[in-house]
Amino acid sequence: MDDAFEQELERRLLLLESPGGGGMILPDLPWRDVAAAIAGIVATITVMLWWAY
Repeated sequence: MDDAFEQELERRLLLLESPGGGGMILPDLPWRDVAAAIAGIVATITVMLWWAY
């Protein structure tokens, strides 16, 4: 593998494994995005069920 890739992988693993590092913690999704995803999934399921009949 590439040395730069190995170094970046090792750096990220250290961030994940270090207590209190918080290197890869992402903020929660906004409720609007969660609601849009749920609405999209429901609409897709509804259309697929309608199409199946």
